[in-house]
Amino acid sequence: MKGEEDILKLISGIFGSILILMIAISAFNSLNEAQCQPYKDTIAKRDIDISGLNQTIVETNNLLDQCRNEYNRLITENISKRDIEEIKGYYNLTQIQIGSLEQKFETVSNNYNTIYMVILNQYQISFVINLFFVLDLFSIAVFKNEIIFFALRKVKKRIKKPKNVHAKKGG
Repeated sequence: MKGEEDILKLISGIFGSILILMIAISAFNSLNEAQCQPYKDTIAKRDIDISGLNQTIVETNNLLDQCRNEYNRLITENISKRDIEEIKGYYNLTQIQIGSLEQKFETVSNNYNTIYMVILNQYQISFVINLFFVLDLFSIAVFKNEIIFFALRKVKKRIKKPKNVHAKKGG
């Protein structure tokens, strides 16, 4: 009996479920197309809005990428305040190096002029001495015989003079 009651409950549950399902289907069918249309229109409008917003997002992302590329290009092509400060630093450093090189050049130039004057003076002295020796050699070559005879006469006189000196001392 208990088995029969369970079967009856099961069958009545199935019929009850079918009945509830039929009532729900008839209620749903009772909603006509006119009543659902505003909701369908709202959903369609929302779908169009979502599609438009998605397209706007895509276009905005493309514009953002273009702006980033343009910004990167401008950074590399344009001079910023930082770039000017960096250039100014290099300019000042270059000016200091140029000043230092000018001082070194002036020192080297002064040393060169001093050495040049010393060498020029030495050259002039050497030239005068060499000219003197050349003239001496020329005069020796030209007046060789006269010098030899003059030297012989002087030697002769010296030789004769000491004999005369002894004679004066003794007498």
